Amino acid sequence: MIANNIKIVFRQLTRNKSFSLINLIGLITGLTVCLFITQFVWFEYSFEQFNKNADRTYRVNLYNTSNGVFEEISKGTVSGLAYAIKQTLPDIEAVGRLSSKEGAVVSNPIEKIRNFESRIVFADPSIVDVLAINVLSGDNLKVLKTAQSIIISKSIASKYFGNADAVGKSLEIGFPGANIEMRLYVVDGVFEDIPANANQQFDIVLPPKNEQEWNENWAWSNVTTYLRLNPNSSPERLREGLAKIVKQYHQDDTGDKYLLEPIGDIRLHALDGSGKATMVNFFLGLGLVVLMLAWFNYISLSTARLLESMKEVGIRKLIGASRKQLIFRFLTESFVFNTISFLCAILLFVIVWPLAATYFKIPSSELILEIPQVYLFLLAALVAGVVMSGLYPAIFLSSFKPLQSIKGKLNEFTERSTLRKVLVVTQLTVSLILITAIFAIQKQIDFIRSQSLGISLEQTLIIDSPVLTDATTVNKYEPFKNEVLRLPSVNGVTYASSFPGSEIDWHRADITLNEENAPYRYSSRIVSIGTEFLGVFNLALLTGRNFNPDLESDRKAMLINEEATKMFGFKGVEDAIGKIIFIGSRRFEVIGVIKNYHVRSLQHQLQPLLYMQGYPKNPAYAIKLAGQNFTSTISTIEKQWRETYPDNIFSYYFLDEKFDMQYTTVKQIGMIVGVLTFLAVVVSFLGLFGLSLYTVNRKTKEIGIRKVLGASSFSIVSLLSKDYVKLVIIGCAIGLPVGYEMIKKWLQTYAYQMPINASLFLVPVLILVLLTTLTISVKTVKSASTNPIDSLRYE
Repeated sequence: MIANNIKIVFRQLTRNKSFSLINLIGLITGLTVCLFITQFVWFEYSFEQFNKNADRTYRVNLYNTSNGVFEEISKGTVSGLAYAIKQTLPDIEAVGRLSSKEGAVVSNPIEKIRNFESRIVFADPSIVDVLAINVLSGDNLKVLKTAQSIIISKSIASKYFGNADAVGKSLEIGFPGANIEMRLYVVDGVFEDIPANANQQFDIVLPPKNEQEWNENWAWSNVTTYLRLNPNSSPERLREGLAKIVKQYHQDDTGDKYLLEPIGDIRLHALDGSGKATMVNFFLGLGLVVLMLAWFNYISLSTARLLESMKEVGIRKLIGASRKQLIFRFLTESFVFNTISFLCAILLFVIVWPLAATYFKIPSSELILEIPQVYLFLLAALVAGVVMSGLYPAIFLSSFKPLQSIKGKLNEFTERSTLRKVLVVTQLTVSLILITAIFAIQKQIDFIRSQSLGISLEQTLIIDSPVLTDATTVNKYEPFKNEVLRLPSVNGVTYASSFPGSEIDWHRADITLNEENAPYRYSSRIVSIGTEFLGVFNLALLTGRNFNPDLESDRKAMLINEEATKMFGFKGVEDAIGKIIFIGSRRFEVIGVIKNYHVRSLQHQLQPLLYMQGYPKNPAYAIKLAGQNFTSTISTIEKQWRETYPDNIFSYYFLDEKFDMQYTTVKQIGMIVGVLTFLAVVVSFLGLFGLSLYTVNRKTKEIGIRKVLGASSFSIVSLLSKDYVKLVIIGCAIGLPVGYEMIKKWLQTYAYQMPINASLFLVPVLILVLLTTLTISVKTVKSASTNPIDSLRYE
């Protein structure tokens, strides 16, 4: 019986090519999208799962306050915390600190291999155990025990030592600064490359420069602290212990506290708000929506093909077929359709994934089809698809009486077409919401990019700091600047420790007002700048003056921005002048207030900033260009750079482009949503097209009679379209308020939000109406223009 049913199914596949093709395209599209989304979601949820102790391993976060008011949750903690935890809390099985660096020069002097490596950290030896680093060679219990020892990844070992065993061999490492010092380190161990689904990525691990300083530091939040609980310990008891440490070591009551965050939650549910759970769940829901739309199509079109199937059902019943056999017959059809679609979808996924992996920022080697458990999921999805898309049509078709089925009477079917209408309305509603979402994302991006940043970023060339430096590097800046300023196409040159679009790493939480041991401590980002900084970026001073390079006293002076005046509680910007600010034990006098400008994207609020004068440890240079011919100017600047800083790489970027890169993630989300929306709309309107085919076929005789009686083509088209117009109106009535609430909630993640007005929804509605009209007109217009004789010749 099974073989016979399958034969009949394939016979119908070839006989009803239009319906079969629409069903297959819809199912293949929905399943392929679902596979891609599943791959993405699986990767995001797999973070830290390689660590068998992930369930009791935590990152310690700082709940940071300024003057008792919450400011931010930061992963940066004081390095003394880990030492205090180890000494006072018995519930801890292991604790480790890690401090990331911007990079270093790494050299194998014997092989004459020298490169700049960016993924480098300082860490305790215990970090190997806490983060489950897999040491391939070397003793993982003895690594990083001396100040000259390091461990490196397999990739770095291959890069600098080829196929030879790297353990026991030496590398020279030097960090950028005013006077670089290449120090010799011995490789203690080689570890397996950090998995792509690890929160912390690095290739080289060095021991702390000064472990005692790390243990005693309670001022600078300069490390990330990880810890692992004993198997029988509870996080609640650990939180109590951390609160006691705060009281003991934070003499003043600032309101700061430490929060525990399971490492498995960091990727999706980070306490600092950077988690991706909302985005991941949104894509998961969107993928399921596309798949459901494909199944809805199948249900709608399967029930609509009763004109042919009813006679088959009636004959089978007359010759003795039971209802169960009929249901099995139509479930077989659903199984065949879904199986073919699944196989095609898997093949399409395997072919396209290497290209899509780059866009999803997932290694192409991470393929869910290599995981055995995934096939259970696919099997479950296949069964669900067969049942969802085949059970209702099967039960519905098998419920007709034999004579009624043979005669092809459709009255009962017409009366029971409510489900099809519900499915069509659902598809139209979802399509409207998705189209509106695309417009909202694009309009929000345009809105935030149109807002004034308060700073001039255009035509600004940023040159990365010299890496290979010596004791004369600081003195070389002025000659370099003067030579560059001679160029007619250069309007200004300055330096800074950080520029807009980049994270400000210098953060202090031990800032006090008027006296070093004041009762309140403030937290702020600090930027070290050159005296030309304000002029190069057209920044306005609201009050006071700029730094004066001729005044030695200005080494102890400070500029602050408007937000900082609010943080300190000054009555106005003028009230800030002359105030004394302590950073730790260092004393500064406020000499000016800078008008607020954005250093981060407009997804974020403005933040307090403090400015100090002086050449920072690792500065970047900003050059304001004039004119349009940048190529020759940059070439000349590069030539001067190589003369001033020989052997250094000339690495540069344009500041406005770097700032705009902060919106890359939003743009990528918009692109992915756009593609998924397009596919969802295609699937929806394929089903709508199939239903219009059915409607026209069912009313062929009625159309012929109406034309004989004098009906115009326009009235015929109106008759055939009126039901769909009603469905569009209902879809819009449901979709518009739902879309409004979703957009409103999404915009709450932005500090600066576009206004929500009628124009945002008008275009999507018009697009939906236009697509619906075009879809149903393809067949209705043709049918309305047909000669009535052709419609009635067989009656």
